[in-house]
Amino acid sequence: MEIWLVEDEPLAQKRLLRLLEPFGHRVSPFASAEEVRAAARERLPDLVLLDIGLPGESGLTLAQWFDALPHPPAVIFVTACPDHALAAFATHPVDYL
Repeated sequence: MEIWLVEDEPLAQKRLLRLLEPFGHRVSPFASAEEVRAAARERLPDLVLLDIGLPGESGLTLAQWFDALPHPPAVIFVTACPDHALAAFATHPVDYL
């Protein structure tokens, strides 16, 4: 399984990478939506772990973009922003943590 971790906070990104390591999946970290869109030109992951508060384009906007793709990856929001849950679920994520 290929997982993209989209998190701009270095400590949060490091912790999530450490939590995912034992599962043996390919995990690619990204710090911005811009980096994700550039990588998506070549391939898409199976799963995106997505923060909402990103520099530039928000995680919500990026999730809307993923949702509009013909074969979107599964998206799980991983964020400290509980007030965005309703808007996030409009993008059809698997979950909101």
